[in-house]
Amino acid sequence: RKSSSGRTMADIPSLLSSPAASTDEATTPGDDDESDRVLVRTARFDLCYPSEKRDAAALQMHNDPTTMLPHLAFLTPMSSGALVARRATQRRGHADGSSWSVDVVDRATRALVALSGFRSVEAAVAEFGIVVDHRWRRRGCLAEVFDASTRHAATALGCRRVVVATLASNAPMRAFVEGRTTLRWTDGAVIENKEKGLRFLKYEAALVPHPYRGGARCGSSGPPTTTTPDVEPATEESASWTATE
Repeated sequence: RKSSSGRTMADIPSLLSSPAASTDEATTPGDDDESDRVLVRTARFDLCYPSEKRDAAALQMHNDPTTMLPHLAFLTPMSSGALVARRATQRRGHADGSSWSVDVVDRATRALVALSGFRSVEAAVAEFGIVVDHRWRRRGCLAEVFDASTRHAATALGCRRVVVATLASNAPMRAFVEGRTTLRWTDGAVIENKEKGLRFLKYEAALVPHPYRGGARCGSSGPPTTTTPDVEPATEESASWTATE
């Protein structure tokens, strides 16, 4: 089956060997492809709509053991068919307001450095998630993307609370959440996934009030592009995250 861009699922593996597999095209995002628009800009990154042209790079990230292990073992390896379906769901989430997933692109190199955003946006609650390429750990990527995303949730999506769920064994992500003292987190509630033998901790916090009064409903697309103030690179270790699938 071909997608709207003419790409079939069989095309995805072949793209991994091409130079474009790990970098975005060196063009101004959105100039020739409305579906590849930049949604939020930070000091270093463009948070972009999950465009089909980065599906191959996303597949490569999901199948990189250094990036995915040990904390995301249940999401790797990932087949091309599963990746295409996952990304299609993320794109539908933008259309119906049920989620807000983004490709985090380094503005200087156009490389895909993380997969992030909100796995779900419902009842004024945004559930944050991120997978950071191992080469960008300990470089403040997690902090920069988290701060920009939660600001966007509060100002453009109309959300009032943020949720982060992480494996109980994911010490780096737990340390990041618990160290983000600008938000008042609830204690991590335990979520058991007995089928997969996984134990998650769920953190939740109210988003800091913001003077924005646009009245956008939770899940609405809001302004097409939000430029955030420069975010100073943080010292926290970037860590991979996902919620229960």
